[in-house]
Amino acid sequence: MIAVSLAELVRLHRRPAGARRQSPWAAFAFLLGGGVFHGLFASGGPLIVSYASRAIPDKRSFRATLSVLWLILNAALLVSYLLDGKVEGEPLRLAALLLPALAAGIAAGEIAHARVNEMQFRKIVQAVLFVTGVFLIIGGVNDR
Repeated sequence: MIAVSLAELVRLHRRPAGARRQSPWAAFAFLLGGGVFHGLFASGGPLIVSYASRAIPDKRSFRATLSVLWLILNAALLVSYLLDGKVEGEPLRLAALLLPALAAGIAAGEIAHARVNEMQFRKIVQAVLFVTGVFLIIGGVNDR
């Protein structure tokens, strides 16, 4: 993820031409990997974002597509956790307390999305993927 995001940041800096198509095999690998990681760890987002940042040229479509994808995937996970009795009591109360922060984050995201141009948006997406990759490495090292 770090290598892919860094390569995209360099490419965007050198040739700021927007989205770039992936080979069908690379697209398949990112989508399959994202699905597997989301199923195993509920964290397949970075691979899906890597795929979508190349496949969906418009920032509004990109954002809407990922929002719907994560809404569906996370709703399915939540339902399965509720049915298994893994979420109850205190975690539900804490989640309810965080709803105002969620609303504030959505509002801030809407404002930021309207103010950021397409190229800035693409660079921000790749920078977030890079930082996420670094945090995943740090987390993996700390788990040992």
